Amino acid sequence: MNFGLAFVNISSIIIKGFTKIGSDNISKGLIKTQMKVKNNLVSVIRIGNVDYISLTDLARYKNPIEPKDVIKNWLRAKTNIEFLALWEQMHNPNLKGVEIDTFKSEAGTHYFTMSPQRWIKET
Repeated sequence: MNFGLAFVNISSIIIKGFTKIGSDNISKGLIKTQMKVKNNLVSVIRIGNVDYISLTDLARYKNPIEPKDVIKNWLRAKTNIEFLALWEQMHNPNLKGVEIDTFKSEAGTHYFTMSPQRWIKET
């Protein structure tokens, strides 16, 4: 299964020790660039005034063969699901609250699994 690139808003994240590599204008209002973090290239996309960093590229640092597994494991943690739920409550006017409550109650259990596609589809 190919997850493609997962991106997250980095407006409130501080990354130490990165080097901007270059940027390409893809279309009006969308800029793609890369930065080097601990000798690894990480994709960054700017849409308007908001920067998004590739979670897939960050996960590749821990598991170069299967970065999707790092993301799926990260999405299993209860605190991460609670953080994402809060973010959705603040920024998603079409949030499906019942599904979020189910995720929050099941997160952290041995049977709970989550993927970026499922999160997007069900929230």
